Amino acid sequence: MPANRSAPAAIALLSLLALPACSAEAPPARTEDPPAAAPLSHGDASDDRCLRFPRTVSGFDTPESAYWDEGTDAWYIANMAGEPDEMLDRPRFKDGVGWISKLDRCGNVVEAQWVSGLNAPKGIRVSRGKLYTSDMDELLIIDLATKHVRKIPALGAIFLNDLAIAEDGTVYVSDSFTRTVWRCKDERCAPFFWSPLLDVPNGLLVDGDKLAIVTLGAFKVPSSLGKVWMLDLESKELTRFGTLEAKLDGIERYGGGYLVSVNAPPAIYWVTSTSSTLVRDFRDDGLTAINDLGLDPTRRVVAAPAFFQDTVTLFRLPRNLQPR
Repeated sequence: MPANRSAPAAIALLSLLALPACSAEAPPARTEDPPAAAPLSHGDASDDRCLRFPRTVSGFDTPESAYWDEGTDAWYIANMAGEPDEMLDRPRFKDGVGWISKLDRCGNVVEAQWVSGLNAPKGIRVSRGKLYTSDMDELLIIDLATKHVRKIPALGAIFLNDLAIAEDGTVYVSDSFTRTVWRCKDERCAPFFWSPLLDVPNGLLVDGDKLAIVTLGAFKVPSSLGKVWMLDLESKELTRFGTLEAKLDGIERYGGGYLVSVNAPPAIYWVTSTSSTLVRDFRDDGLTAINDLGLDPTRRVVAAPAFFQDTVTLFRLPRNLQPR
C-alpha cells in the first residue's frame, strides 16, 4: 500500500468494499496442498521463457480485477487508484486517476497505464475485440486495437463492481451497494434483478442460461457471509449453489466447477454443487486480502490482485484439480 494511505483510511475502505478482516472467518482446513512452484514449458502449451510460478508482480494501485485475454495474449489489470478516504466519503466521486494495466503472458508489465484517465475501474471482460469494465456508474467499452473508450451510463447505480458477458453481447453488472444486477444492451443500461438475498453482490459469470453471482455478505450488524447463487436469466429464479460461505469476490468457470476468490482471509476455492476445495491460502504469501481473480484455463494460470498490497500474484492450478 502506498505510504500516503493511513491506517484509518485503509480500515475505512475495507468497510466501504465490505472486506473487513474482523468479519471474515478463517478458511477451513486444506483439503489439498497449495500448488507448488513449477516452471512453464512448451509441453503445457506455455512459454518456457516465463519465470517460475508462483510470482508476485508489483507497481499497481489498488488493483481490483485481473483478466486473461487469449486473443491479445495478455493480462489486463484494473487499478482503482485514488484516495481511500475520498472513495468512502463520496462513493460516486469521479477523480479520473484510475487506469488499466497490460501484462504479457508471463506477468511482465507491458504498459503500466495501458488506458488511463478512468475513475475506479473494477470488473473486466473481453469480447469481440472490446474490453469491458465497470467504472462507478458507467460501463466502459474500450477498443483493444485503438484504445478508444465509449461510455454507457447506468443512471442510479452507486458502485458498479464485476461484470459478465453473454454470447449475444448482453452485459450484466453487479451494483454492490443496492443488491442489484444491471443489464446493458443496445447502448442502454437498466436494472435487471434485485433481491434481498444478494448481500453485496460482487463477482458475476454467465454460464449458459444462468448467471452465477457471488456475494460478499453484509458487513454491518448483523453481519453475514457471502454465498454462490445461480440466477436463471429467463425466469429470474435465484437458487443457492454449493455450500461455500465466506467474503466472496470473483468467480471463473474451471472444469466441472468454479474457481471462487475469497477476500479475507484471502483464498481461492474450487466449488462444485457438493464440495468446496481449498486451492490456495494467500496468507502464506503474506497477503491480507485478494479480489477478482483472472484465469488462463489453457495454461492453468490464475492471477489474483491484492487490493492492499498493490500486487498481483500469479500461480498455476494443480493438475489434480479435475472435474467431478
